[in-house]
Amino acid sequence: LLYNQQTNQEYDIADYITTQAEITYEPEEFRKISVVGEYIYDQETGIWVQIKAILGYHFEGRNLVVKYEFEPVMELPAD
Repeated sequence: LLYNQQTNQEYDIADYITTQAEITYEPEEFRKISVVGEYIYDQETGIWVQIKAILGYHFEGRNLVVKYEFEPVMELPAD
């Protein structure tokens, strides 16, 4: 089961699949670009996901747009 911290609800992992999304970074964020293997909180779904691949990138003006492939995670690993 996955746990949504915002709604305090649990969801079956089968309800979530590997997804793709683009994230736009402004020039001052270029040093903070997420990398493969990193865990990030997906505010749209309210769950943690792990970056499985960087599928591409392009510039829109001065901003960098990175296309990622994400996979939901059951729980975050201990540090």
